[in-house]
Amino acid sequence: MITRVLIANRGEIASRIIRTCRRLGIGTVAVFSEADTDAPYVRQADIAWPLAGNAPSDTYLRGDLLIAAALARECDAVHPGYGFLSESAAFAQSVVDAGLTWIGPPAAAIAAMGSKIEAKRLMRASGVPVLPDSTVESLDEIGVPALAHLQDELPRDRGPCAAGRRRLPQPRTATDSWLKLPFTTFTFQLCPTPSTRFLH
Repeated sequence: MITRVLIANRGEIASRIIRTCRRLGIGTVAVFSEADTDAPYVRQADIAWPLAGNAPSDTYLRGDLLIAAALARECDAVHPGYGFLSESAAFAQSVVDAGLTWIGPPAAAIAAMGSKIEAKRLMRASGVPVLPDSTVESLDEIGVPALAHLQDELPRDRGPCAAGRRRLPQPRTATDSWLKLPFTTFTFQLCPTPSTRFLH
């Protein structure tokens, strides 16, 4: 039974989790960076645990510090919210290895679904209908016209839509030099806005 949850996130995300836990009679521990000292969610939680520093890389992305805080405050579980470490299979497994309950998909599921290309393969193998493949290894396969309405940034095949985006060296120019960027593979994906397509 879960009696106390450490929320490995901040802001409105943390506030929503705190409100839900309160309705369920579950205690909450909020972590906060120095920049978030006066944030509302810090006051709303039953316990607030400071993380030294301001940068996410020093605070909310330090899985070791988050787990240490959970153990120090005798939490039963860790809720990652979304963003930050919520899609880290390594963090999810570390939480479980520490004897805590991970509130989220199992680490194996996070790892399996971390790549959009691999996720699509798994769905197809399970009989789930998916759109046809559009992965390309070279821009020569699709040519300039198909790239006419690319937006000026390319996201990677892993993570949320906006995660890992890099500015193109020559926006709206189709050259194979793009493939030298630190991406894995590219796939086409329709954007929500009409007449805009980008490699994803």
